[in-house]
Amino acid sequence: MLKSYTFCFLSLCKEKFYVQLVTEIKKRFIFSDPIFDIVSIVDPKVAQEYKVKSLTHILSRFPFLKTHVYSQELDNEWRQHALLDYTTHNIDVNSPADVYWGKVFSLKNNMNIQIFSNSKIVIGILIVLPFANASVERVFSSLNLIKSDQRNKLETSTLRSILHTKDGVLSNGGILKLEPTKEMYSNSIWKS
Repeated sequence: MLKSYTFCFLSLCKEKFYVQLVTEIKKRFIFSDPIFDIVSIVDPKVAQEYKVKSLTHILSRFPFLKTHVYSQELDNEWRQHALLDYTTHNIDVNSPADVYWGKVFSLKNNMNIQIFSNSKIVIGILIVLPFANASVERVFSSLNLIKSDQRNKLETSTLRSILHTKDGVLSNGGILKLEPTKEMYSNSIWKS
């Protein structure tokens, strides 16, 4: 009897947790942003289907790419990608995106020049985008924890030092495994 109550309680907690999780995700992301459609082309199956006929809309969304990529060549490469003979090049659309695109971008023409140089830049940015957002979210989350009402007047240099310290402690296995160096002991951090 106690087990069934415990199970029901845990199920209810889990359900409430998932509801709260989805609510928080909805608050943080603007799902109407066209970036979600743009990023979908990173998926090998979506890219291979060639439903997206041109990649110039990506250059409009990320204008800094225009200085590194030629839009017409990008579209030419995108069409050429759609016509690739995957079996000849030993490329599997079911493989993970990084493996798939790694093989595509390693292809060279008869003159030993990379075939998809413009596509490599654009897809490379799109592959990194979700990770970049997650990293930024983690930093802002840390800043929100550090900058409370009582500590609101901290200078940028102090915030930076706290974040570096936190990162240093975490990268060395946590506070219990931290071995302070002689340099750490000798630094006079309390002197002005």
